Amino acid sequence: MVILNLGGEGEDPEAVDINRLTPGETRRPVPSFIRSGWLIQGDFLALPIRSSVIDEVRGHMVPLLLSSGHDRLIAQEAFRVLRPGGRIRLSPTLPARTVLPALAAAGFVAVRLDGGTATGVKP
Repeated sequence: MVILNLGGEGEDPEAVDINRLTPGETRRPVPSFIRSGWLIQGDFLALPIRSSVIDEVRGHMVPLLLSSGHDRLIAQEAFRVLRPGGRIRLSPTLPARTVLPALAAAGFVAVRLDGGTATGVKP
């Protein structure tokens, strides 16, 4: 199972953590394959990952790292990189009234708020 942890810092040793670049920082090249425990630098709105290769996308406080309105773009990118049947789990810092519709608009099904975490499945 390949887990992509947006904004991760090693919380899950089985996940691939991806963190945003800070202004002025140069992105390191991303290899053609990814492994659990790796850290990748990149843009959450344009993930440096092939389509349909991730089983689960997780994100904690991700919308806090971005300006308002990016929840839709994050949902679209997560949908792109997930395999069919893949899941998204975002602990939103923005109101659920914006995150849940963003997941549904991106194409996720079974969208719901589960204990404060917005979840959905790629059909």
